[in-house]
Amino acid sequence: MSSAAYGPEAALTILLPLGLVGIRYVVPLTFAVIALLTIVYFSYRQTIAAYPNGGGSYTVARENLGSGAGLLAGAALMIDYLLNVAVGISAGIGALVSAVPSLLPHTLALCLVVLVLLTVVNLRE
Repeated sequence: MSSAAYGPEAALTILLPLGLVGIRYVVPLTFAVIALLTIVYFSYRQTIAAYPNGGGSYTVARENLGSGAGLLAGAALMIDYLLNVAVGISAGIGALVSAVPSLLPHTLALCLVVLVLLTVVNLRE
Protein backbone atom coordinates (compact mmCIF):
# COMPACT_ATOMS: atom_id res chain seq x y z
CA MET A 1 0.00 0.00 0.00
CA SER A 2 2.72 2.46 0.83
CA SER A 3 4.18 2.21 -2.64
CA ALA A 4 0.96 3.79 -3.89
CA ALA A 5 2.10 6.94 -2.09
CA TYR A 6 5.40 7.09 -3.97
CA GLY A 7 4.35 5.73 -7.36
CA PRO A 8 2.17 8.63 -8.52
CA GLU A 9 4.80 11.13 -7.40
CA ALA A 10 7.47 9.26 -9.36
CA ALA A 11 5.21 9.15 -12.43
CA LEU A 12 4.54 12.89 -12.23
CA THR A 13 8.25 13.59 -11.77
CA ILE A 14 8.92 11.80 -15.04
CA LEU A 15 5.99 13.46 -16.85
CA LEU A 16 6.74 17.04 -15.74
CA PRO A 17 9.73 17.58 -18.05
CA LEU A 18 7.52 16.57 -21.00
CA GLY A 19 5.33 19.63 -20.42
CA LEU A 20 1.93 19.58 -22.08
CA VAL A 21 2.69 16.29 -23.82
CA GLY A 22 3.07 14.62 -20.42
CA ILE A 23 -0.18 16.08 -19.07
CA ARG A 24 -2.28 13.81 -21.28
CA TYR A 25 -0.89 10.77 -19.45
CA VAL A 26 -1.81 12.03 -15.98
CA VAL A 27 -5.49 11.07 -16.13
CA PRO A 28 -4.90 7.50 -17.43
CA LEU A 29 -2.20 6.98 -14.79
CA THR A 30 -4.55 8.28 -12.10
CA PHE A 31 -7.25 5.83 -13.14
CA ALA A 32 -4.71 2.98 -13.24
CA VAL A 33 -3.63 3.75 -9.66
CA ILE A 34 -7.27 3.97 -8.53
CA ALA A 35 -8.04 0.63 -10.22
CA LEU A 36 -5.04 -1.00 -8.56
CA LEU A 37 -6.03 0.31 -5.13
CA THR A 38 -9.60 -0.93 -5.69
CA ILE A 39 -8.31 -4.42 -6.50
CA VAL A 40 -6.11 -4.39 -3.39
CA TYR A 41 -9.06 -3.23 -1.29
CA PHE A 42 -11.33 -6.07 -2.41
CA SER A 43 -8.50 -8.61 -2.09
CA TYR A 44 -7.91 -7.57 1.50
CA ARG A 45 -11.63 -7.78 2.25
CA GLN A 46 -11.74 -11.35 0.95
CA THR A 47 -8.63 -12.33 2.88
CA ILE A 48 -9.99 -10.84 6.11
CA ALA A 49 -13.29 -12.68 5.62
CA ALA A 50 -11.52 -16.00 4.96
CA TYR A 51 -8.92 -15.57 7.74
CA PRO A 52 -10.58 -13.61 10.57
CA ASN A 53 -7.81 -14.55 13.03
CA GLY A 54 -5.12 -13.14 10.77
CA GLY A 55 -3.59 -14.39 7.59
CA GLY A 56 -0.97 -12.71 5.51
CA SER A 57 0.38 -13.67 2.12
CA TYR A 58 2.48 -16.48 3.56
CA THR A 59 -0.40 -18.10 5.42
CA VAL A 60 -2.87 -17.75 2.57
CA ALA A 61 -0.43 -19.09 -0.05
CA ARG A 62 0.75 -21.97 2.16
CA GLU A 63 -2.75 -23.12 3.06
CA ASN A 64 -4.15 -22.82 -0.46
CA LEU A 65 -1.18 -23.60 -2.72
CA GLY A 66 1.32 -25.53 -0.58
CA SER A 67 4.51 -24.84 1.30
CA GLY A 68 6.51 -23.90 -1.82
CA ALA A 69 4.10 -21.12 -2.66
CA GLY A 70 4.09 -20.05 0.99
CA LEU A 71 7.88 -19.79 1.01
CA LEU A 72 7.81 -17.84 -2.25
CA ALA A 73 5.24 -15.44 -0.77
CA GLY A 74 7.38 -15.10 2.37
CA ALA A 75 10.48 -14.32 0.31
CA ALA A 76 8.51 -11.79 -1.74
CA LEU A 77 7.31 -10.15 1.48
CA MET A 78 10.85 -9.87 2.80
CA ILE A 79 12.03 -8.23 -0.42
CA ASP A 80 8.98 -5.94 -0.38
CA TYR A 81 9.66 -4.88 3.20
CA LEU A 82 13.31 -4.24 2.39
CA LEU A 83 12.40 -2.06 -0.60
CA ASN A 84 9.66 -0.34 1.39
CA VAL A 85 12.12 0.64 4.12
CA ALA A 86 14.70 1.80 1.56
CA VAL A 87 12.19 3.96 -0.30
CA GLY A 88 10.68 5.32 2.91
CA ILE A 89 14.03 6.29 4.39
CA SER A 90 15.33 7.82 1.17
CA ALA A 91 12.10 9.79 0.64
CA GLY A 92 12.12 11.06 4.22
CA ILE A 93 15.78 12.06 4.15
CA GLY A 94 15.25 13.56 0.69
CA ALA A 95 12.49 15.75 2.09
CA LEU A 96 14.65 16.71 5.06
CA VAL A 97 17.62 17.59 2.83
CA SER A 98 15.40 19.68 0.55
CA ALA A 99 14.15 21.60 3.61
CA VAL A 100 17.66 21.99 5.09
CA PRO A 101 20.11 22.04 2.14
CA SER A 102 23.14 22.24 4.43
CA LEU A 103 22.52 18.56 5.28
CA LEU A 104 23.11 17.47 1.68
CA PRO A 105 26.70 16.25 2.27
CA HIS A 106 25.41 14.08 5.12
CA THR A 107 22.61 12.34 3.19
CA LEU A 108 24.10 8.84 3.35
CA ALA A 109 24.98 9.16 7.03
CA LEU A 110 21.46 10.36 7.84
CA CYS A 111 19.94 7.43 5.94
CA LEU A 112 22.15 4.99 7.82
CA VAL A 113 21.31 6.55 11.19
CA VAL A 114 17.58 6.23 10.47
CA LEU A 115 18.09 2.63 9.32
CA VAL A 116 19.96 1.77 12.54
CA LEU A 117 17.25 3.44 14.64
CA LEU A 118 14.51 1.50 12.85
CA THR A 119 16.46 -1.72 13.28
CA VAL A 120 16.95 -1.15 17.01
CA VAL A 121 13.29 -0.26 17.52
CA ASN A 122 12.15 -3.39 15.65
CA LEU A 123 14.57 -5.73 17.46
CA ARG A 124 13.75 -4.62 21.00
CA GLU A 125 12.14 -7.13 23.34
